Amino acid sequence: MLPSVTCLNISRCNIHSIYGGELNVTVPLSKLLASGTTFLNINLQFAPVEADDLSYIDLSGSSVDNFHFLGHMKALEHLNLSFGAMSDDLMWPLSRIGEKLRYLNLNNTRVTKIGLCIISSNVLVLETLLLSHTSVDDDALLYIHSMPSLREIDLSNTKIKGFTLSLLQNLTHLQSLNLEQTLVTDEALHLLSVLQELKCLYLKSEILSDVSLQVLSSLPKLTFIGFRGTVLSNAGLQLFSPPPMLQVLDLRGCWLLTEDVVQSFHISYPQIDLRHEFVHSHFATAGQYVVPSKLKGGKSSQASRTFQRQNFVDERLKYNREELLELQFLRLPSLSLNSSKAVLPKMLLKE
Repeated sequence: MLPSVTCLNISRCNIHSIYGGELNVTVPLSKLLASGTTFLNINLQFAPVEADDLSYIDLSGSSVDNFHFLGHMKALEHLNLSFGAMSDDLMWPLSRIGEKLRYLNLNNTRVTKIGLCIISSNVLVLETLLLSHTSVDDDALLYIHSMPSLREIDLSNTKIKGFTLSLLQNLTHLQSLNLEQTLVTDEALHLLSVLQELKCLYLKSEILSDVSLQVLSSLPKLTFIGFRGTVLSNAGLQLFSPPPMLQVLDLRGCWLLTEDVVQSFHISYPQIDLRHEFVHSHFATAGQYVVPSKLKGGKSSQASRTFQRQNFVDERLKYNREELLELQFLRLPSLSLNSSKAVLPKMLLKE
């Protein structure tokens, strides 16, 4: 039966042979699902697979640490190598199979800008590039911007600071960009104004403020804005003029906002699905984060939550709710803190 199989799911298995040890057997697979799978010798085990047929491979979380077999998969369109051993020095086989490759998931791998340099000139039809939880930095954009067909890029939880974001203006098809948990600043975010085709933007950072939200007003095709965990103020939200096509504005974790201002915005723009702790509707479900369908995945979500828990200390835990609300409107003394006359509010003296 195996020679007639076109789709094979061997996820979370220990594989010694795909074809049972029979010689002169070819397998016309078009789709292989091997997430979390352990292979004894993947180059040998892939020998019977007809390379001209295989278009979809999922090796996420697998034991594979040798990718030479990929160099023959010229028909490959979808490749998921997330949570695996892929690194820069193992990227060379991918440079030979980019003619039809449209989806590449490298989340939680050891790939850096060097690996992207290796494949950048050979993935001209690549539409989705996922690099979350990798060590890529701003120099990586020098290579990403030469992938002209990109529609979706995930750079969340990377070393991106944003000073080369203007390079993305060459990506005229770019529709979704994830910059959550990066070091992008208000100043750098101004460079996104060149992305006039952008539809979904995901931001989550304690260093972004009102200024960044105002910049997003200039992106006319935005339908989804994630601006979570920022220091957005009441004034910033009141001054925000939503893009005409905006459908979802996710402000969860923007704790400086007061309920009256949030509700006022919600009433003023009823067509927008506003997500915040003060919005009480069936659209706003605390803890549920909507991402592009291609980015959904249990492992990725779990890893993201683990990363955030390990790297984030919430200073608000020092205060009760009443104290936090008081802090929103508090003006600190203009005196220097070194002055003996400067007296801080009691709540700010907590240790």
